[in-house]
Amino acid sequence: MIEINHHTRYNFTKPAETPAPTIKKGARLDRVVAFDTETTGFGNSDEILQISFCHNNGQERDYYIRPVRHSSWNSAMAINHITPSMVMDKPTANELRAEIVRIFEEADVIVGYNLAFDTRMVKNVFGYEIPKNKQFDAMKFFKKFEPDNEGHKLADAYKFYTGKNIDDAHNSLADTRATLEVFRRELDAMKRIKMEQANVITQEIAK
Repeated sequence: MIEINHHTRYNFTKPAETPAPTIKKGARLDRVVAFDTETTGFGNSDEILQISFCHNNGQERDYYIRPVRHSSWNSAMAINHITPSMVMDKPTANELRAEIVRIFEEADVIVGYNLAFDTRMVKNVFGYEIPKNKQFDAMKFFKKFEPDNEGHKLADAYKFYTGKNIDDAHNSLADTRATLEVFRRELDAMKRIKMEQANVITQEIAK
């Protein structure tokens, strides 16, 4: 067991099923971008209502999107609190596509929490497939090194690393801020843990 800070400890005696993520060689940390989405649901026909980006250099971007195939999403609305009236005058995904794709293209590392869902939604809605070698799923790291933690949701990881709750959880901008903070704590952990013990980083992280 290795202590990372006063409240974070990693146990390497129990293997985790989830493979640890890596960061590609040559990635610049000022080109790390975290993102999150809020959607009308979880299916392949569902649409993105909100997509947010937090850059590691401090820049933030937040977009509300008008769906074209859904007029209501009651189940999702109960969680994300995005009402039809909030997006009725917003741009469509097609109108925002070029700008959204440019953000992804310019990033060296794209961070998410449970990234598989958000990347699938981006592909379905914007027709853009985020390159695998740019992806870093902070949830996979947390599951890898804290398999016995009581929960592995974003709120659990954020509370584990910071001791705080997420303000306005399930708003994609708030969740993106939390995701970036979790990534920063995990990056710090990766720098402190010996590579042969963690077996996480197979490539150098560019400084």
